[in-house]
Amino acid sequence: NGWQASSGISGRLGLEYARMSSFHAFPLDTLLKSNGINALICAGYSTHNVVEATVRQAVDLDYACYVISETCAAVSKILHATAINHSLPEYAQVTDIESVAAAL
Repeated sequence: NGWQASSGISGRLGLEYARMSSFHAFPLDTLLKSNGINALICAGYSTHNVVEATVRQAVDLDYACYVISETCAAVSKILHATAINHSLPEYAQVTDIESVAAAL
């Protein structure tokens, strides 16, 4: 199914996958909700595709989403900047790593 779970830092779950949305063909929604998680911190490669697809689906599933801009990347600076500055702010709070670290 394209999914592989790995242990994350400090007990956090890390997922590796081969689809656009992290929710596709994997019970991620059930896993998160059964653990009382209602907000996601998103990062990854292909800001304009994978990160954005995951955020859009997460918002549809009623999660609050935070995207850490400097922990995302795309094949070009233009695609990354367009997603970070225009597309993603419609669905998520785009923030920086210092703000997230301070909030944790």
